[in-house]
Amino acid sequence: MFAVTMTAVHNAAFYGYNSFLYLIQRFKWLQQYKVEVGKMPPADLQRSAFRELLLNHWVLYPVLVYYGIYPMLKHRLDFGPTLPSLWTALGHIAVLMACEDTAFYWSHRLLHHRLLYKWVHKRHHEFKYNIGIAAEYDHPVEVAVIYLCLVAGLVFVKPHAVVFFAWLFLRVIEAVDSHSGYRFPWSPFQLLDRLQGGAQRHEFHHSHNVGSYGSWTTFWDALMGTRARGGAAAG
Repeated sequence: MFAVTMTAVHNAAFYGYNSFLYLIQRFKWLQQYKVEVGKMPPADLQRSAFRELLLNHWVLYPVLVYYGIYPMLKHRLDFGPTLPSLWTALGHIAVLMACEDTAFYWSHRLLHHRLLYKWVHKRHHEFKYNIGIAAEYDHPVEVAVIYLCLVAGLVFVKPHAVVFFAWLFLRVIEAVDSHSGYRFPWSPFQLLDRLQGGAQRHEFHHSHNVGSYGSWTTFWDALMGTRARGGAAAG
């Protein structure tokens, strides 16, 4: 049940949002919100990435969750019949978010080191201009790193499994949004622009391959001088 639920939550978030992005691109809706107007990744890259992700998400992912992720998490999650209060749930998600943001910044920055980049992270940067599916087009080593970032907060909290699934859904939605190539004014990730940065921040990262290494916030980028500013990145 855990493997089925985790797969369903992940795929609902990933393919639900990406279906919306495909439709607006296909029928040229909402193009006024495109970050890089008229620019798209090569069609052959889009097709090959999509085929690979279908195999990964619908075949390999459930097997990995069943045999790998569940044994790792079964003692770090609460599977009891009683759900936590809203405030407890939000507190646990806040801890998971803060830990993920920290771990992601430093691991992402490390993967841009010249000794590692061409072996691992270069694959993700085949997308110079983003579309939603680029969010999870990664080298297997990077997939493992991203997963460890996702669960890093479990060192400090033991959330209910339902809260963990809600966190997973939010993280996938945020990842797809930041790779969407669209700056939607209603997106919650655009509302706090100085704190999060949204799709424009990550579009710059892909097109210039420098700066803006964080996921949820710009906190570490601002602190470490790697935040993209006005088409350039400091540091």
